Amino acid sequence: MLTTEQNDKNLLDSGFKGPELSPEMILCLDKYTFDKYPSNILVKIAKSNEELDLWTQVASETFQISAADLKEFFEPLIQIAGDIPFLIYYNDIPAATSLVYCDNDIAGIYAMSTLSQFRRKGLGRAAVQACLEVAKDHNLSYVVLYTSSMGQPLYEKMGFKVSQILKEYFFTHTQSEALK
Repeated sequence: MLTTEQNDKNLLDSGFKGPELSPEMILCLDKYTFDKYPSNILVKIAKSNEELDLWTQVASETFQISAADLKEFFEPLIQIAGDIPFLIYYNDIPAATSLVYCDNDIAGIYAMSTLSQFRRKGLGRAAVQACLEVAKDHNLSYVVLYTSSMGQPLYEKMGFKVSQILKEYFFTHTQSEALK
């Protein structure tokens, strides 16, 4: 939420970039039906250090964020908060990721990524479904995620509904240095 001083114009005048619209989407699990994964798609929970490194590599390449920065952000969520990272393989090649956090009556899906050469092969659906299965196993009723325009059609096909639209602003290190 923005204060009166944090309006679009003031943020942009201060060096922020954006806003990018980020839809929040929600799915009620009560009536969701699960599909079988195609035989060439394998979904695994990344548990070992090697699997977590592969998970980080795939997500890092997809999000165009350094592996070190990605690991610094997600490792505590996995190791301490109990988020569950999924590594999705296509024909035995690590190709996609997702992460689910379960708490109270709702699960959150994060770190949805698919390497560009593997898009449109069912990996995104498999990654989401793996998270939904965990949420269902935890007897949760709802799942929430934030999406890009690229992912929104997939989530809508799976039954997610837009609940609100958030505005995201970005401020990079080089921009902050320029303001000094």
